[in-house]
Amino acid sequence: MKRLLIPLMAIMMLLAGCNGTPGEAQDRQESEAKAWLDSARTYISRQDLRRAMVALKQAEKTIGDNSSPETSYQVYRYIAWVNESSGASLAALPYEQRALACAEAMGNANHVADALLAKANTLFNLQMNDSAFYYNQRAARMSKHLNEGRQSVVLRQQGYYEMLNNQLKEAEQHARKALELADDASASANAQALLCQVLILQGRHKEAEQLTALEQKDSQSAPLHNRLALRSELLERQGDYRQALAALRELKELDDSLTAELSRLDIVRLQSDYDRAVIQSEKARQQLAISIAVIVLLCLVFALAIWYYQHQQTLYKHYRDRLASVREDIEHHIADKDSTIESMKKQLDKKVEDLENMQRKLPQQLRTDHTFDSIATTKRGIDVLYSIVKEENISQMGKREQQAVTSVMQAIDPDLYELLADKDLALTPKETFFCIMERNHMNEQQKAIAFCSTEQAVRSVKSRLGKKIDLSRLNSPKQQAFTTPLQA
Repeated sequence: MKRLLIPLMAIMMLLAGCNGTPGEAQDRQESEAKAWLDSARTYISRQDLRRAMVALKQAEKTIGDNSSPETSYQVYRYIAWVNESSGASLAALPYEQRALACAEAMGNANHVADALLAKANTLFNLQMNDSAFYYNQRAARMSKHLNEGRQSVVLRQQGYYEMLNNQLKEAEQHARKALELADDASASANAQALLCQVLILQGRHKEAEQLTALEQKDSQSAPLHNRLALRSELLERQGDYRQALAALRELKELDDSLTAELSRLDIVRLQSDYDRAVIQSEKARQQLAISIAVIVLLCLVFALAIWYYQHQQTLYKHYRDRLASVREDIEHHIADKDSTIESMKKQLDKKVEDLENMQRKLPQQLRTDHTFDSIATTKRGIDVLYSIVKEENISQMGKREQQAVTSVMQAIDPDLYELLADKDLALTPKETFFCIMERNHMNEQQKAIAFCSTEQAVRSVKSRLGKKIDLSRLNSPKQQAFTTPLQA
């Protein structure tokens, strides 16, 4: 035993060392997620959003419930940003909600504000303006924690909502304030574009034209797209359709380059394919688990069926052996001239009860047995003889009891059996019982008590029986063979 225990403990320690502690496994997952996140940032810097999404999806698969909120926040924010940049605003929404939950869990005001503003911007793009304004106002209530850049975004989105609701004065104020607080070229261009739209809606085309003519140091595509769109709209309103058409052509060329650069459809399709593959993999894993469970269940059922069959066969064999043993014992007791009817009945009752208990454990199809039926018939015959000896009421006994007691008499009193079994005589049950009483020297009063009748009725039975047989045959010198076992 000790020789087996030592290698077993060594194997368990080796496995524990390989697997590591739960904390080490969690650290490995965290490191792996950060590595994928760094790869995604590299691809984003190269504007390769397709590969960036692949890396982000691997990072999402790696992070678990125990990952740090900071890592989870970064993963979800980047996935939402790539989706938003690719035109898949609906796909971005759930990830922005997850990023917001992670930011709130960290208690980082800047992260919470960024998540709120990103979600508001996505909702604006989906034309869900009231919902967008709700999240923008949540971010505005955190103004004391926001830097100028975030305050610029809050004011710009608030101005955009006011412009949509035709509150042009308020929208102009917030757009100008957003332009003042903008901390980078992209934010400045977006605020400037909003201000131009508000001025155009107010009919102040000259001011809007002057604003769009301002030089932009930043050459990013998004600000350029906004300026071209505003310039085209402004020129069209002024009736300069030639210049408006030229601006539209530049805008179309820019849209084509943006489409080629960002591969919007490819990224959306990639994310969809990845999610579908994850779902199919999970479904296949579940189907495999169900299949294994079904196979195990079938094997268990099969094993139980085999065990049940063998168990039933063992019980049946034991039951048959017990039947043969009981049958042999009954024949021995009946043939024993020193046995009394009480001892035979007592032993037979117990053995038949044991057989019935064994029989109840067997299935229904194995309970029918001719040996048991023969034993039951013998018991019924002994019961009839016992009732006769004890002068009990036998008035309700009929054909079945007659056949049983006649069968028993073959071993107890062969001469009487020949008389009772003679088919030519066709004795009735009452006449058969009368013959046994007469053979046992019972008087007419005892017979009347057993039959629950008058002595006159007993004499009538005797008279009818006398017409069938010679009653003197019931007083044969061999009667002693029958009398002995019937004695109480």
